[in-house]
Amino acid sequence: MNFRQHLAWLKSRHQLHTIDQQVDCHLEAAEIVRQLSHQSFPFAIHLQKLDSSRFSVVANLFFPCGSDDVFSGARDGFCDALAAIPDAVPGTLSLAAWLNTQSDYAYLLQDQLCSDLKKVETLYDLPLLRYWPGDAGPYLSLSVAIVRALEGTIHCGVYRLQFQGPRQLTVHCLPGSRTQQIYRDYQQAGQEMPMVVVMGIDPAVLLSALLPLDTDVDPIGFAGWMQGEAISCCASPEHGLPMPSHCEVVLEGVVGRDDPKMDGPHGNFRGTYTTPVLCPVMTVDQIWGREDAICPVTVVGPPPAESYCLARARLPYVKWRMTRDFEWVTDVKWIETAEYHNALIVQIKDYCNENGRDVLFGHQLMKGASMVVLVDQSADLSCPEQIVWQCFNVPWREVVYYHKETLVVDATQIGSRQRLESDSQVRRRVEQRLKRWNLDMHRGL
Repeated sequence: MNFRQHLAWLKSRHQLHTIDQQVDCHLEAAEIVRQLSHQSFPFAIHLQKLDSSRFSVVANLFFPCGSDDVFSGARDGFCDALAAIPDAVPGTLSLAAWLNTQSDYAYLLQDQLCSDLKKVETLYDLPLLRYWPGDAGPYLSLSVAIVRALEGTIHCGVYRLQFQGPRQLTVHCLPGSRTQQIYRDYQQAGQEMPMVVVMGIDPAVLLSALLPLDTDVDPIGFAGWMQGEAISCCASPEHGLPMPSHCEVVLEGVVGRDDPKMDGPHGNFRGTYTTPVLCPVMTVDQIWGREDAICPVTVVGPPPAESYCLARARLPYVKWRMTRDFEWVTDVKWIETAEYHNALIVQIKDYCNENGRDVLFGHQLMKGASMVVLVDQSADLSCPEQIVWQCFNVPWREVVYYHKETLVVDATQIGSRQRLESDSQVRRRVEQRLKRWNLDMHRGL
């Protein structure tokens, strides 16, 4: 499913609304999206006429529905696809090595760009939105940056790209991110880092760029496997970087030619403005776009916001990876509205000791986690009320602590007190009777 097919799919489900009145890129477009995001049934919004660009934008692309059916394209579902991976992965066989055996999903690079893409003069031609009154400037909010590490591996990431001039964008990479590491390697080698930025691409590639994949996993190849069909790709003209053939806008250039510049402040998911920070600059050498390019944007801010849906879309992979890496982890779930803070509920088996928990907190997927709630197998992760109830039943002085910068609530412990449990024989008998009476449809706490 490419970008245009995704739009058509939303339209067929009556989940794409087009506004054909002229809209101001300065704050008004973002405010329209914010107010419509509070609807009971949010939908994608296509702003067809912008005051400062011949291109249009679409927001809330991934708000209306769950990630499993949107992102996986041709497959039955992302969760089912992950479950079908052999048990030896990752373990005796790495995910990257296993993907190399799935040749049907490998992409082949075409030599030329799609004929629909035409030269664009400068960044001024793009729809550069300002989202909040205190933002330092307009920026690209839902574009995928593609780079190649010096050893040859490809990495994709989604970063804020603030407009700094007709051919300059600051690249806001979080400390420790893969793109930042690759850029440092180029700096140490005394080289500029080639980069391609693409907008309006296959949804599976966007999800792959959001996932915390191992550094040796090719994200575009993983996206092809994920949707059950290889991604159509071409090589960027200047640096030969792989990029999806079906895209709306392409920027190609280098990072590191020009001096770093200040990025921010910008409104973010915390409901406040970021602190200005010095960021590397992408010098844009070439720009291409479709004549009727539709650029995806996401309005970042407090919930409800699409950014939380995008963060939530990572859960199937995080759950799959953690349950594969730790036999005593049985389930994982985000804490609602704290997805961007990497706040997790982790269900573990009783025999997981203190050493096992230390290993868990050292896992790469736990880096940057703001909060982790540990629960045992008696907890129902689909019932938030029960999780909160269980957290407040534990002796906080004993089981609430910090592991480095992560707040941990160990709600698995009840001390020497006996847990309330129904009589097993009576419970089974009542369950059978309720089924006969057709009263087993609703189950409470």
